[in-house]
Amino acid sequence: MIKTWNLNKFNIKRSLSFVIFFCIFLIIISPLTIVVYGSFLFTPAPPNGPTISTINVENYYCVNTTEVGSSWMFDWGEGNFSDWIEFSSFETNISQNYTWVSYGVYEVRVKHRSIFFVESSWSDPLIVSILQLPDLDGDGYKNELEKSYGTNPDDPNEYPIDTDGDGIPDQDSPDNVYTGDSDDDNDGVTDQIEERIGSNSKYSDDISLITLKETLYIAANTNSDEGFDILYNVQTEQITNIKTINGKSYLDINGDKRFDYIYYHGSLTIYEEPFEIPWLYILIAIICTMIIILFIMFKKGILFLYH
Repeated sequence: MIKTWNLNKFNIKRSLSFVIFFCIFLIIISPLTIVVYGSFLFTPAPPNGPTISTINVENYYCVNTTEVGSSWMFDWGEGNFSDWIEFSSFETNISQNYTWVSYGVYEVRVKHRSIFFVESSWSDPLIVSILQLPDLDGDGYKNELEKSYGTNPDDPNEYPIDTDGDGIPDQDSPDNVYTGDSDDDNDGVTDQIEERIGSNSKYSDDISLITLKETLYIAANTNSDEGFDILYNVQTEQITNIKTINGKSYLDINGDKRFDYIYYHGSLTIYEEPFEIPWLYILIAIICTMIIILFIMFKKGILFLYH
């Protein structure tokens, strides 16, 4: 007897197994497919960082991400690229530094690579302008000014002498292009006047401005002690002496060698001559009185002269 197979039943079982296997395969592979396909469609945002800089300056750029294991690459816009930088769990962003050596406008982009090594397209560019800044070394003095004074515009530790730090050098430039500061120590008194009265034009604490009856006076310390010794009338250019005792400056306003005011801690008071007992006059008066009394006593016969 010949045994026959039920082909229809076998085919149904095989088809059912294939369908079940295919469904399991789809359940497993579909999320992966979505992730991979999504990586192809993903375009990262432009990097964050300065958009204006100059040559030979290190610039910092970063990308914010939370995708642990992802990698990022920077395109610096002049044919140079960074290596792939992997994002670790303890970081908050991906960052890179870059220094341009030529002036120009550059497009900085980033590219993302997923943990499945699927690369995204490049981001939109961040436009970076590398300019010739007026103060290359950032020391507060323009390049052209430093060149006129013979200092290095690329070295922040080398710049013209500027006592008060107001950005105007003390002296005229050697090429006479720039005029020096007329008040080196910024004390409100020109160097010319300070030279005239003998104060230090590089030191601001040796000068005090005093206004009296709408006239400006300059109290100056010309001998480096603890008090003022010269009073200068800006209007008449008259110079008189000051006597300083225990921090109080006694001022002779009109040059009559008599004190008129006391200047102390920024305030003025009228000087009053101290009262002094006239002992000499008292002594003379006593002697005269005694002589008169003796004379009267002789006249009255109270006192006699005997031989």
